Amino acid sequence: MAQEGIYIQLFEGQENEVDELHDGGKDGPVFGPLTFVEVANGSLVKLGIEVDHYELTITANGFAYYDGVYYGNFSVFLERRDDSHLSRHQGF
Repeated sequence: MAQEGIYIQLFEGQENEVDELHDGGKDGPVFGPLTFVEVANGSLVKLGIEVDHYELTITANGFAYYDGVYYGNFSVFLERRDDSHLSRHQGF
């Protein structure tokens, strides 16, 4: 059973912001369970728990940038949806 909290999944990742996606892009990491999501100045997203956090940068073109990849989309949900998320889970 998944732990309670907020989960965020990044998807449709690409190496840069300029190229058009033709294959749907790559699946990104799943962050969670989180206790907070904070947005600062519309361009910095902090995902975390009380003692630690991840940071995503939202680019001027609207991509979520994390770990060298630009993600065109993300999804927010309250529990891990299936076992495939486990392989992409980012632990603290």
